[in-house]
Amino acid sequence: MKKITLSIIIAVAALFAGVNVEAGQCYRPSYNKCHVYKVHTCEINRCYHWKTGYDHCGHSYRYRVVVVTYKTTYSNGTYNTYTKTFRA
Repeated sequence: MKKITLSIIIAVAALFAGVNVEAGQCYRPSYNKCHVYKVHTCEINRCYHWKTGYDHCGHSYRYRVVVVTYKTTYSNGTYNTYTKTFRA
């Protein structure tokens, strides 16, 4: 029983032996910066399109949609753009 307990303690200690992090620092092997967060999101483009839809009888009708493109900027300088479509 003592050998099993001692083996578990040694295995757990071996797992944490390689992590050397001081107080106030982050340990993230794939990122240089800690706590990446959104700085702001802004609209960069807005355009209108006509689409064709069909009612339950198969008759076509046209309707207008708004396509809005947004840009989200993050604290590490990266950004992401995406579009959303709304019915006008």
